Amino acid sequence: MPPIPGISRKGNFALRNLQDMDQIDPWLKESGAKRAVVGAGYLGVEMAEQLKHRGLDVVLVEAAPQIMAPIDVEI
Repeated sequence: MPPIPGISRKGNFALRNLQDMDQIDPWLKESGAKRAVVGAGYLGVEMAEQLKHRGLDVVLVEAAPQIMAPIDVEI
């Protein structure tokens, strides 16, 4: 998690494994969330797609000059 003020507040999640997903899914249903901010690594892009399918407005954020930095720029 990046050192951003407020990063540890309720509703902020890291997605590293299935157990993390098991916390995110019920929270989305209970909270009525309408938007999400997601890191733009490989998993983040996948997560953004799934959240979009659920009807959330999604913003990708990335500190590097491109999303999914390990992938070639041309891709």
